[in-house]
Amino acid sequence: MLIRLIAGRILCPLLLLFLVVTQLAIGGNALPTWLAVIAQRMDQDPLTYLRILIMLESAAAFSILLVTTKRTYLLSQIALILVAFVSLAECAAAVRSRELPDVVISAIFLAIALALELALLKPEPAGEEPTRRRGSPASLKVVATVLIILMIGIAANASIAPRTLSEGAVAQREAPTAGGGRAIEMTPTNWVGRSIRETPIAQFVPDVVDILGRDGILVLYNPRCGTCHDLFELYFSGEQMELPIVALEVPPADNALILESEYDDQVNCPSCEFMKLPGGPMWLVGVPYVIRVVDETITCVGKDGPENCLDG
Repeated sequence: MLIRLIAGRILCPLLLLFLVVTQLAIGGNALPTWLAVIAQRMDQDPLTYLRILIMLESAAAFSILLVTTKRTYLLSQIALILVAFVSLAECAAAVRSRELPDVVISAIFLAIALALELALLKPEPAGEEPTRRRGSPASLKVVATVLIILMIGIAANASIAPRTLSEGAVAQREAPTAGGGRAIEMTPTNWVGRSIRETPIAQFVPDVVDILGRDGILVLYNPRCGTCHDLFELYFSGEQMELPIVALEVPPADNALILESEYDDQVNCPSCEFMKLPGGPMWLVGVPYVIRVVDETITCVGKDGPENCLDG
Protein backbone atom coordinates (compact mmCIF):
# COMPACT_ATOMS: atom_id res chain seq x y z
CA MET A 1 0.00 0.00 0.00
CA LEU A 2 1.12 3.52 -0.77
CA ILE A 3 0.43 4.82 2.77
CA ARG A 4 2.45 1.99 4.30
CA LEU A 5 5.30 2.63 1.86
CA ILE A 6 5.42 6.35 2.61
CA ALA A 7 5.21 5.84 6.38
CA GLY A 8 7.76 3.05 6.60
CA ARG A 9 10.28 3.88 3.89
CA ILE A 10 10.19 7.70 3.81
CA LEU A 11 8.65 9.36 6.87
CA CYS A 12 10.19 7.04 9.45
CA PRO A 13 13.82 7.55 8.31
CA LEU A 14 13.18 11.29 7.89
CA LEU A 15 11.95 11.41 11.51
CA LEU A 16 15.12 9.63 12.65
CA LEU A 17 17.35 11.99 10.66
CA PHE A 18 15.49 14.98 12.09
CA LEU A 19 16.23 13.64 15.57
CA VAL A 20 19.90 13.24 14.65
CA VAL A 21 20.21 16.82 13.39
CA THR A 22 18.33 18.16 16.44
CA GLN A 23 20.50 16.21 18.88
CA LEU A 24 23.70 17.40 17.24
CA ALA A 25 22.46 21.00 17.38
CA ILE A 26 21.20 20.91 20.99
CA GLY A 27 23.92 18.75 22.46
CA GLY A 28 23.80 16.92 25.78
CA ASN A 29 20.42 18.36 26.76
CA ALA A 30 18.84 16.30 23.94
CA LEU A 31 19.81 13.04 25.66
CA PRO A 32 16.76 11.28 27.14
CA THR A 33 16.64 11.73 30.90
CA TRP A 34 16.64 8.02 31.75
CA LEU A 35 19.80 7.48 29.68
CA ALA A 36 21.46 10.42 31.44
CA VAL A 37 20.65 8.88 34.82
CA ILE A 38 22.12 5.52 33.74
CA ALA A 39 25.28 7.27 32.55
CA GLN A 40 25.60 9.14 35.83
CA ARG A 41 25.10 6.05 37.97
CA MET A 42 27.70 4.15 35.94
CA ASP A 43 30.08 7.12 36.25
CA GLN A 44 30.18 7.58 32.47
CA ASP A 45 29.96 10.62 30.24
CA PRO A 46 26.36 11.29 29.08
CA LEU A 47 27.74 12.63 25.81
CA THR A 48 29.08 9.16 25.02
CA TYR A 49 25.55 7.81 25.27
CA LEU A 50 24.28 10.61 23.05
CA ARG A 51 26.92 9.87 20.40
CA ILE A 52 25.97 6.18 20.40
CA LEU A 53 22.29 7.11 20.11
CA ILE A 54 23.03 9.36 17.13
CA MET A 55 25.02 6.58 15.46
CA LEU A 56 22.18 4.07 15.90
CA GLU A 57 19.55 6.50 14.62
CA SER A 58 21.67 7.36 11.58
CA ALA A 59 22.35 3.70 10.77
CA ALA A 60 18.66 2.83 11.03
CA ALA A 61 17.55 5.83 8.96
CA PHE A 62 19.91 5.21 6.03
CA SER A 63 19.26 1.46 6.10
CA ILE A 64 15.49 1.99 5.88
CA LEU A 65 15.78 4.75 3.27
CA LEU A 66 18.19 3.09 0.85
CA VAL A 67 18.22 -0.65 1.45
CA THR A 68 15.19 -2.80 0.61
CA THR A 69 14.97 -6.14 2.40
CA LYS A 70 12.23 -8.24 3.96
CA ARG A 71 13.14 -6.73 7.32
CA THR A 72 12.96 -3.07 6.28
CA TYR A 73 9.44 -2.52 7.61
CA LEU A 74 10.24 -4.47 10.77
CA LEU A 75 13.19 -2.12 11.39
CA SER A 76 10.88 0.86 10.85
CA GLN A 77 8.38 -0.54 13.36
CA ILE A 78 11.07 -1.13 16.00
CA ALA A 79 12.50 2.37 15.49
CA LEU A 80 9.06 3.98 15.82
CA ILE A 81 8.25 1.98 18.96
CA LEU A 82 11.49 3.17 20.56
CA VAL A 83 10.81 6.79 19.56
CA ALA A 84 7.32 6.55 21.03
CA PHE A 85 8.63 5.00 24.26
CA VAL A 86 11.28 7.69 24.75
CA SER A 87 8.80 10.46 23.89
CA LEU A 88 6.29 9.12 26.41
CA ALA A 89 8.97 8.93 29.12
CA GLU A 90 10.17 12.47 28.40
CA CYS A 91 6.58 13.73 28.35
CA ALA A 92 5.94 12.21 31.77
CA ALA A 93 9.15 13.76 33.12
CA ALA A 94 8.16 17.17 31.73
CA VAL A 95 4.71 16.88 33.33
CA ARG A 96 6.30 16.15 36.71
CA SER A 97 8.56 19.18 36.40
CA ARG A 98 5.70 21.34 35.03
CA GLU A 99 7.62 22.34 31.90
CA LEU A 100 4.81 22.98 29.39
CA PRO A 101 7.01 23.50 26.28
CA ASP A 102 8.76 20.16 26.88
CA VAL A 103 5.38 18.46 27.38
CA VAL A 104 4.14 19.78 24.04
CA ILE A 105 7.32 18.83 22.14
CA SER A 106 7.40 15.30 23.59
CA ALA A 107 3.69 14.85 22.92
CA ILE A 108 4.17 15.88 19.27
CA PHE A 109 6.94 13.31 18.73
CA LEU A 110 4.82 10.68 20.49
CA ALA A 111 1.83 11.42 18.25
CA ILE A 112 3.95 11.29 15.08
CA ALA A 113 5.59 8.00 16.06
CA LEU A 114 2.24 6.39 16.96
CA ALA A 115 0.59 7.62 13.74
CA LEU A 116 3.38 6.15 11.59
CA GLU A 117 3.32 2.93 13.59
CA LEU A 118 -0.43 2.58 13.01
CA ALA A 119 0.09 3.14 9.30
CA LEU A 120 2.65 0.32 9.23
CA LEU A 121 0.31 -2.01 11.13
CA LYS A 122 -2.58 -1.39 8.75
CA PRO A 123 -3.35 -4.70 6.99
CA GLU A 124 -3.31 -5.17 3.25
CA PRO A 125 -6.76 -4.86 1.60
CA ALA A 126 -8.59 -8.17 1.21
CA GLY A 127 -7.83 -9.91 -2.05
CA GLU A 128 -4.74 -7.81 -2.75
CA GLU A 129 -1.48 -9.72 -2.96
CA PRO A 130 1.48 -8.13 -1.26
CA THR A 131 3.88 -6.47 -3.65
CA ARG A 132 6.91 -8.60 -4.26
CA ARG A 133 9.95 -6.77 -3.05
CA ARG A 134 13.19 -6.77 -4.93
CA GLY A 135 16.53 -6.34 -3.27
CA SER A 136 18.21 -2.97 -3.46
CA PRO A 137 20.85 -2.42 -6.14
CA ALA A 138 24.42 -2.85 -4.96
CA SER A 139 25.08 0.85 -5.59
CA LEU A 140 22.40 1.90 -3.08
CA LYS A 141 23.83 -0.47 -0.48
CA VAL A 142 27.25 1.08 -0.98
CA VAL A 143 25.79 4.60 -0.66
CA ALA A 144 23.96 3.61 2.54
CA THR A 145 27.16 2.11 3.98
CA VAL A 146 29.18 5.23 3.15
CA LEU A 147 26.54 7.51 4.69
CA ILE A 148 26.37 5.39 7.84
CA ILE A 149 30.17 5.48 8.21
CA LEU A 150 30.13 9.25 7.59
CA MET A 151 27.49 9.83 10.29
CA ILE A 152 29.38 7.62 12.73
CA GLY A 153 32.48 9.72 12.10
CA ILE A 154 30.52 12.95 12.59
CA ALA A 155 28.93 11.72 15.84
CA ALA A 156 32.27 10.48 17.17
CA ASN A 157 34.18 13.68 16.46
CA ALA A 158 31.61 16.48 16.49
CA SER A 159 31.80 19.10 19.21
CA ILE A 160 28.64 18.57 21.28
CA ALA A 161 27.46 20.97 23.97
CA PRO A 162 27.54 19.46 27.49
CA ARG A 163 24.41 18.37 29.30
CA THR A 164 22.98 20.98 31.69
CA LEU A 165 19.33 19.91 31.90
CA SER A 166 17.57 17.07 33.66
CA GLU A 167 13.80 16.60 33.63
CA GLY A 168 13.27 20.27 32.85
CA ALA A 169 15.93 21.68 35.18
CA VAL A 170 16.91 25.23 34.31
CA ALA A 171 19.94 25.79 32.12
CA GLN A 172 23.37 26.15 33.63
CA ARG A 173 23.72 29.71 34.79
CA GLU A 174 26.56 32.14 34.56
CA ALA A 175 28.27 32.33 37.91
CA PRO A 176 29.30 35.62 39.52
CA THR A 177 32.97 36.45 39.78
CA ALA A 178 35.12 37.36 42.73
CA GLY A 179 38.72 38.46 42.63
CA GLY A 180 39.05 37.59 38.96
CA GLY A 181 37.70 34.04 39.49
CA ARG A 182 34.26 32.50 39.61
CA ALA A 183 32.59 32.40 43.01
CA ILE A 184 29.30 30.66 43.71
CA GLU A 185 27.61 31.19 47.05
CA MET A 186 25.27 28.57 48.45
CA THR A 187 23.29 28.92 51.69
CA PRO A 188 21.32 25.67 52.10
CA THR A 189 19.61 26.84 55.29
CA ASN A 190 17.71 29.37 53.16
CA TRP A 191 16.48 26.66 50.76
CA VAL A 192 13.88 25.04 53.02
CA GLY A 193 10.50 25.09 51.28
CA ARG A 194 12.03 25.78 47.87
CA SER A 195 12.29 23.47 44.88
CA ILE A 196 15.73 21.96 44.44
CA ARG A 197 15.48 23.03 40.81
CA GLU A 198 15.77 26.65 41.96
CA THR A 199 19.13 26.00 43.62
CA PRO A 200 22.65 25.87 42.17
CA ILE A 201 22.62 22.10 42.81
CA ALA A 202 20.17 21.46 39.97
CA GLN A 203 21.74 24.16 37.84
CA PHE A 204 25.27 22.78 37.96
CA VAL A 205 24.68 19.06 38.65
CA PRO A 206 21.16 18.47 37.24
CA ASP A 207 21.16 14.68 37.41
CA VAL A 208 21.12 14.86 41.22
CA VAL A 209 17.37 15.56 40.95
CA ASP A 210 16.70 12.28 39.15
CA ILE A 211 18.81 10.17 41.50
CA LEU A 212 17.08 11.59 44.60
CA GLY A 213 13.70 10.63 43.14
CA ARG A 214 10.53 11.32 45.11
CA ASP A 215 12.27 11.18 48.50
CA GLY A 216 16.01 11.31 49.04
CA ILE A 217 18.90 12.70 51.03
CA LEU A 218 21.61 14.99 49.68
CA VAL A 219 24.85 15.45 51.61
CA LEU A 220 27.30 18.24 50.75
CA TYR A 221 30.78 17.25 51.87
CA ASN A 222 34.50 17.54 51.31
CA PRO A 223 36.77 14.49 51.81
CA ARG A 224 39.35 16.69 53.55
CA CYS A 225 36.81 17.64 56.22
CA GLY A 226 36.99 15.73 59.51
CA THR A 227 33.41 16.58 60.48
CA CYS A 228 32.27 15.19 57.13
CA HIS A 229 33.99 11.85 57.78
CA ASP A 230 32.46 11.71 61.26
CA LEU A 231 29.02 12.47 59.86
CA PHE A 232 29.13 9.66 57.31
CA GLU A 233 30.67 7.23 59.78
CA LEU A 234 27.98 7.91 62.36
CA TYR A 235 24.84 8.07 60.21
CA PHE A 236 25.50 6.52 56.79
CA SER A 237 28.12 3.78 57.19
CA GLY A 238 25.78 1.07 58.42
CA GLU A 239 23.13 -0.99 56.68
CA GLN A 240 21.72 -0.09 53.28
CA MET A 241 19.20 2.72 53.70
CA GLU A 242 15.85 2.68 51.98
CA LEU A 243 16.16 6.27 50.82
CA PRO A 244 18.52 7.18 47.98
CA ILE A 245 21.54 9.14 49.24
CA VAL A 246 23.64 11.44 47.07
CA ALA A 247 27.03 12.42 48.45
CA LEU A 248 27.90 15.60 46.56
CA GLU A 249 31.54 16.62 46.90
CA VAL A 250 32.33 20.32 47.08
CA PRO A 251 35.74 20.73 45.42
CA PRO A 252 38.26 23.46 46.18
CA ALA A 253 38.82 26.30 43.72
CA ASP A 254 41.42 25.74 41.02
CA ASN A 255 43.76 28.32 42.54
CA ALA A 256 43.24 27.20 46.15
CA LEU A 257 46.22 26.22 48.30
CA ILE A 258 45.61 22.61 49.32
CA LEU A 259 47.40 21.26 52.38
CA GLU A 260 47.97 17.63 53.22
CA SER A 261 45.04 15.93 54.90
CA GLU A 262 45.07 13.20 57.52
CA TYR A 263 41.74 11.86 56.26
CA ASP A 264 40.99 9.30 53.54
CA ASP A 265 40.08 10.50 50.08
CA GLN A 266 36.70 8.77 50.34
CA VAL A 267 34.07 8.87 53.07
CA ASN A 268 32.44 5.69 54.34
CA CYS A 269 28.99 5.44 52.78
CA PRO A 270 28.07 2.12 51.12
CA SER A 271 24.60 3.38 50.18
CA CYS A 272 25.73 6.63 48.56
CA GLU A 273 25.73 7.70 44.95
CA PHE A 274 28.91 9.81 44.75
CA MET A 275 28.86 12.93 42.62
CA LYS A 276 30.89 16.11 42.43
CA LEU A 277 30.27 19.77 41.74
CA PRO A 278 32.24 21.03 38.74
CA GLY A 279 35.76 22.16 39.49
CA GLY A 280 37.05 25.65 38.85
CA PRO A 281 34.77 27.99 40.80
CA MET A 282 35.14 28.92 44.43
CA TRP A 283 32.15 27.26 46.13
CA LEU A 284 31.19 29.47 49.06
CA VAL A 285 29.49 26.94 51.33
CA GLY A 286 30.41 25.35 54.62
CA VAL A 287 30.30 21.56 54.84
CA PRO A 288 28.84 19.19 55.76
CA TYR A 289 25.16 19.80 55.05
CA VAL A 290 22.43 17.15 55.13
CA ILE A 291 19.46 18.04 52.92
CA ARG A 292 16.16 16.13 52.66
CA VAL A 293 14.35 16.43 49.34
CA VAL A 294 10.73 15.25 49.00
CA ASP A 295 8.96 15.58 45.63
CA GLU A 296 11.75 17.95 44.55
CA THR A 297 11.05 20.24 47.53
CA ILE A 298 13.70 20.80 50.20
CA THR A 299 11.96 19.96 53.47
CA CYS A 300 14.89 19.88 55.92
CA VAL A 301 18.48 21.14 56.12
CA GLY A 302 20.96 20.13 58.83
CA LYS A 303 24.37 21.75 59.33
CA ASP A 304 27.16 19.47 60.62
CA GLY A 305 24.54 16.80 61.29
CA PRO A 306 21.23 15.46 59.98
CA GLU A 307 19.08 16.92 62.81
CA ASN A 308 15.57 15.69 61.94
CA CYS A 309 16.26 15.17 58.24
CA LEU A 310 16.48 11.38 58.54
CA ASP A 311 13.09 11.01 60.21
CA GLY A 312 10.37 9.54 58.03
